[in-house]
Amino acid sequence: MANYTLTYSPVLAGWTSFHSYFPDWMANMNNNFYTFVNGEIWKHNTNSVHNNFYGTQYNSSVRTIFNDAPDEQKMFKTLHLEASDSWGAQVLSNLGSGNINNDNFVKKEGMWFAYIRREDNESNTVYLSAQGVSEVLLVSSGAGFVDITFAGKVGDNVNLNSPGRFSGDIIYRINGSLAAKAKCGMASTKTYNPVTNRTVIRIIADATGTLVAPTVGDFILSVKNSVSESFGLRGYYMDVQLDSTNTDSIEVFQVSSEVFKSYP
Repeated sequence: MANYTLTYSPVLAGWTSFHSYFPDWMANMNNNFYTFVNGEIWKHNTNSVHNNFYGTQYNSSVRTIFNDAPDEQKMFKTLHLEASDSWGAQVLSNLGSGNINNDNFVKKEGMWFAYIRREDNESNTVYLSAQGVSEVLLVSSGAGFVDITFAGKVGDNVNLNSPGRFSGDIIYRINGSLAAKAKCGMASTKTYNPVTNRTVIRIIADATGTLVAPTVGDFILSVKNSVSESFGLRGYYMDVQLDSTNTDSIEVFQVSSEVFKSYP
């Protein structure tokens, strides 16, 4: 468990912040704040690099919870930050989790705006983003691709990659149980031959460079791209943690979200 230093505000009558530094002793003298660690004295608030304590750099972190109408299932679509800079965000609800990278935010009318994205490898079949395809009938490989053949006309909901982008569905192989799934690659093309009544889905390497051939008999699962399919986060509440690696002075004035009731 990490140790923290907490600050209390008599004006607010409450605990306001957790600080990453954890000194052996603290003292205030002539309106300066000093701490002592391993026999060394440190004077705080004297340099331009924020969140650097005793030679170790830390991140800024802000946590808040959205819990309006707690007895209703909701869909949280976006995050809006009224802040001096964009932050990265991890979000959590009773039904799942998601994230927003720092560079996903776009500044609009003085506020930072971004869609909440599903975790990249989230393959829970309770979500519409994960769709079963079929059992592998044949497998053939070539230079930079793997062709997977299925019996029948399948894969209607498999999204294909756009040239020059990593936007296609991620293909997983399942051998036995969903817990034993393994990523194969990204869907590139899809063809159906009515004469043979077979479908061939070609996969290529995804953004991480993964390209692995499944084996005959594996079940194939198709998972939507987390950037292309930004459906948001469903749940009774949303727990939001904002993190920033910025070493300058940064501020957050307000955090809001576009929320609507989720109907079964």
